[in-house]
Formats: sequence, C-alpha cells, structure tokens
Amino acid sequence: MINRFVRRGAPTLALLPLLPLLLAGTAAAPPGSTPAARTPVQLLALNDLHGNLLPVDGAAGRITHRGPAIQAGGLPQMATLLDEARAGQRNSLTVAAGDMIGRSPLLSALFHDEPTVHALEQLGLTATSVGNHEFDEGPQELKRIVQGGCHPKDGCAPGDPYDGADFAYLAANVTERGSATPLLRPYTVRILPNGQKIGFIGLVTKNAPSAINASMVRDIEFHDEVPVIERYSRELTQQGVRAQVVLIHEGEAVHGQADGHCDDGGPGARLEGRIKDIAQKAAPAVDLIVSGHSHSSYECTVNDPEGRRRLVTQADSFGRSFTDLRFDLDLTGDVVRDSVRAQYRPVPVGTPQQPAMARLVDTWRARSEDVANQVVGHISADFAGRGSSHRSAGLGQPRP
Repeated sequence: MINRFVRRGAPTLALLPLLPLLLAGTAAAPPGSTPAARTPVQLLALNDLHGNLLPVDGAAGRITHRGPAIQAGGLPQMATLLDEARAGQRNSLTVAAGDMIGRSPLLSALFHDEPTVHALEQLGLTATSVGNHEFDEGPQELKRIVQGGCHPKDGCAPGDPYDGADFAYLAANVTERGSATPLLRPYTVRILPNGQKIGFIGLVTKNAPSAINASMVRDIEFHDEVPVIERYSRELTQQGVRAQVVLIHEGEAVHGQADGHCDDGGPGARLEGRIKDIAQKAAPAVDLIVSGHSHSSYECTVNDPEGRRRLVTQADSFGRSFTDLRFDLDLTGDVVRDSVRAQYRPVPVGTPQQPAMARLVDTWRARSEDVANQVVGHISADFAGRGSSHRSAGLGQPRP
C-alpha cells in the first residue's frame, strides 16, 4: 500500500504519521486465532457404527485404551455431543469411513438397516465411504440402500416408503467385474457458504473380499487404493477443488502409545499397516485422511509424497467416540496443513440424549418388539456360573 502511494507521486513525508497504523494492519494474528484471510472448517468423523443405535452392553461397549474404562455409545448421546461440537461453527460437516451398516443388532438388521440410514440422516451425515460390511447382502442391496425402494424379499419396512440415503455413499475403488466405472459415486463435493469447495473421495480396503461372503462379491472387484485416489484427486483438482479429504475403510492400531497420538516425525508411537502405506503414497493434493475398519481410535501424522505432514484419524467403533477435526482454508481454497488438528471425543452412555434422535430410536424399537420378544428356545439346565469348579470354555468347545 505504501509503495503504491509513492509511485503515484504523493508526498512521502505525509505518510510518516500513518506508518504505525499501516504496519499494525499487517501484524500477525494473535496465537490461537484464525487469520481473516482464512476460512475455518470443522469435520466431525465417525466409523464402524455397525447399526448400533443404542449403546453396546458389556466389554464391547467400553472404551479402555484412553485412560480409565468407561461405557460409551448410543446415537441419541452422540447427537447431543455433535450438536455441542457444532455450536459456533459456520462450516461444519459430518463424515464417516464405512461399516455404518452391516453386522447390526436386531433393532436395525430386522429392517435391513433402514433405521440406521434414517438415524444417520438425522445425525447430519454428509458422506461416508463403503466398508466391507456394506456388502453383507450384496451390491444390489447396497444400491437399494443408497437409492431407495422396498426390500425385494421382505417388502417395505413400517413407516414412510424408504427413499434411500440423503447423504453420499462413496465407493471409488469398487466396480462391476471387468468395468472401470465405480459401483457408486467415487467422490462428492461440498460447497461452503463462501463458495469454497471441499472434495471427499471414498474407498474401502482392497482386501474387503476376504471379509465378505464370496457369493456376495463374485460380480464386483476391489481395486488398489493409491492409484484410484490419484485418479479422482486429479479430477477434483481439474474442477478447482483444492481441499481434498479421503474417507477410507482401512485402518490399523497405534503401536507404542496408549493415548492414540502418533507422529512418524518424532519419537514414540507409530501408525503401522496398510493404512500408513496408503497415507504416505496417496496423491499430494489429499490433505487429510479419515479411516476406519480396525475399530481402534488414533490421530496420527505421516509424511506425504512431497514430505508435508498429513493427518490420519480414526474413531472407536459402535458409536463410542468421534473425531473433531478443525482446519483452515486459505484464499485459494486449499487446506492450510499447519492448521489441521484433531480432538478425540468419547460418547459416555450417561450423556443426555438428544430428544429427536431418542424418539427416532424408540420408534424403531417399538416396531421391532414383536420379533424381539418371540421365544426362540429354552435352556433345559442351569449354566454353571461364578463359583463353579469348572474352567470356562468357548461356546461349543469341550470343557478343559
């Protein structure tokens, strides 16, 4: 600004009294604040819900690797915490990394996971990748879940006609056998109120067939993740989408540290397995990765192909936690890598339930009661429990 005035011939001395004010306008923003030229964004991320609308009982519902064990889970409880996290955030999106349906409790499975889709819509889900369990009933049933319509054998579930998912289900690396066209859309783009764009590419581990009934996936193929990410990252870049996030159903456990944090640039814990390899090799334009599949929560950084830091996160399964991700977009719409940060958010079962989500869950629970209350068998003798002199054995296994 000063140089422009001088070139126009304005008296240089006249600017001296204004110099402190002009320089003050270029001072750095206070620590912890967002520079005016940046756009703050929030991503709330979850994974591996498996249709658990209610908390899981027993050990499977506990969080034990982040301090004292607590019982966690429940979508009415999560909805309350998501509402609290979104407060004051103008640019908040909710995303997931697969296995949101499949291997579900009776409450959801009885209606082919339509209750879970309704709950995720009400939760405000923007997009999710597929996981291996999205294919439990085959690709045609997955398409029905996405597009809507009654189940071909069991007919329509109670309530309004099922009209499909209003969030994006992504499957960039899944195609019909012999085809290069994805089974579902490969990515989705969300436009913020200021016009800036964020692209989400969704994938599932290429090893998914090893965890699916072979008869359900005989007509589809699962492709290597890294070149698929490269292909669609390039498409997004060509469309002017500079902020890019991968949602991928592939994960690992963090080794060497119990709090879930790890950094391959420093001492301590490390992320291992295929997700680390994918995160290191994925297209440089990808800014961060939300993962799933291993049911272990972590927030880790790795180096991308250009040596820049890239965050990789995962939350606990069954709705026991979510990840609160924050970052800034610069004037070009790209993610400022140094601004990316993540917070682990557990969902204690004692959290007050969001009334709207609680009503939805109660509605489906009432619809399932006739089946849930049917007697399917009887125990003809007592099971030896605590105080028994016999050692325990797995169900169906001989007593040691």
